[in-house]
Amino acid sequence: MDLLKKLDDCAARYAEVQQLIMDPNLVKDPKKYKDTMRENVYLSEICSLYEEYKKILQGIKDATEMITAEDDQDMKEMAREELKELEERKPKLEEDIKLKLIPPDPLDEKNIMLEIRSAAGGDEASLFVRDLWEMYTHLAERKGWKTETMEAQETEVGGF
Repeated sequence: MDLLKKLDDCAARYAEVQQLIMDPNLVKDPKKYKDTMRENVYLSEICSLYEEYKKILQGIKDATEMITAEDDQDMKEMAREELKELEERKPKLEEDIKLKLIPPDPLDEKNIMLEIRSAAGGDEASLFVRDLWEMYTHLAERKGWKTETMEAQETEVGGF
């Protein structure tokens, strides 16, 4: 499986990063320290998902073996229920892992400047720009981001 290979690689890299963190010289280089700690957090999240994934795969294997090897019908039924539950959780976890394997964008922690202008369209365009401004402002508030309106020119109808 390609996914398991990638997860094994991430686990190996996580072990390397753990060794780097223990190096006392790492603190002397602030940029390298920051980058290493960021990578450590990223890899630790992947590795925790990987551990959960391995448990699900092992549970599926164990339940399948129990269904084929067990003579007691009650035990077989319990194993079937467990197998069904594990197989339902597996695709969701695989999707979470695949999303987490996408490397974070280094620009995610940078500031942005957003300019919204009304172009052709008159009053309707200026009202639309106001709606966009409110939408982005509310999004920033929900995410806990700081916003600053540098300049806004209000129109007669209440738009920008």
